[in-house]
Amino acid sequence: MSFLLRTVTAIAAFFILGASWAVACSDTETEQCLFGVCGCSPDPGKTVGLPPPPQVPAPQDVRNALNQLPHPEGTPGLGDLAPPDVSIDDFKTCVTNLSACPELAKKKLIAETVWGIIQSYKLALYRQVGGGWHTLPKGFRDKASSYYPELNLSGIRYAEGINTGHGQAITFGNDIFIPYRLDFSKKRDVQLILHEMQHSVQYFKH
Repeated sequence: MSFLLRTVTAIAAFFILGASWAVACSDTETEQCLFGVCGCSPDPGKTVGLPPPPQVPAPQDVRNALNQLPHPEGTPGLGDLAPPDVSIDDFKTCVTNLSACPELAKKKLIAETVWGIIQSYKLALYRQVGGGWHTLPKGFRDKASSYYPELNLSGIRYAEGINTGHGQAITFGNDIFIPYRLDFSKKRDVQLILHEMQHSVQYFKH
């Protein structure tokens, strides 16, 4: 991946994942949402030696990198990343100073550039899992099934020890990605899974 693409990816991830607010998490948790998919932060004491998330480059480093790229449209580099109907000047502005990004360009970039980044993010999660999926314990399913009639709890699966990039659990459909190892004998871990299952319900309603 080129330096520019890494830079744009990191900045987009910074803007997408940067907003957080408490919704249904416990007092010791914060919730972050990625295009409607939300998760709670795990207990820092339970993390299992995960690599740190990528660093977001300093704005001046980004500007320097962009200014070194060929300017005319159709040339390799920046022009390959910008949607066809967003000028390179607007694209540079949006990457280096989001508040000055023209509204139309911002919408195009979100629709075409950021969506591609999200798909790459999901792919990175699934690649970490390999075949390491776990199903919910039967005793847990039996107790929780009446509270989640919308879900087939046998179809819910989770993966442990996943580097989500922001240290929080995150859910896509029936698939839950957990940054640490779950212990269903601990109330906090049970609450986390129940919360993530709420996001599964939300996912299938939209």
